[in-house]
Amino acid sequence: MYHGKETSYFNILYTWDGQHVYGGNSTYYGDIVYTYDGQHIYQGAQTDYFKIIFTWDGQHLYQGNTTNYFDIILTFDGTHVYKGNSANYFNCLYTISQGHIYKGNSTYYGDILYTFDGHIPFPVLMMMF
Repeated sequence: MYHGKETSYFNILYTWDGQHVYGGNSTYYGDIVYTYDGQHIYQGAQTDYFKIIFTWDGQHLYQGNTTNYFDIILTFDGTHVYKGNSANYFNCLYTISQGHIYKGNSTYYGDILYTFDGHIPFPVLMMMF
């Protein structure tokens, strides 16, 4: 993932290998920031129960190891990211489209916050910024 619109080596914030998020342009074990197993996001490289920071159910991102309605922090509809358990235009935090993450409900070039290449699962994208 790159900061802003540029895909320069110098703008690399994170590297994704399909299971781990590494800081910068690294795949060194010591640089693992997050681990994703398809349902849980863990802090660091360990997949210990106590290291779970978020749970993903396919639409909602929950705080911790829960799928309790009250623990929903983000909702994803395939393109838009909403605060909490909302799909309201006014609660739209980000729009994800064509390898870019835009601020709010926008696809305007000037609103690009981050650029990514390849497929990165939604919950992993949210950890990267």
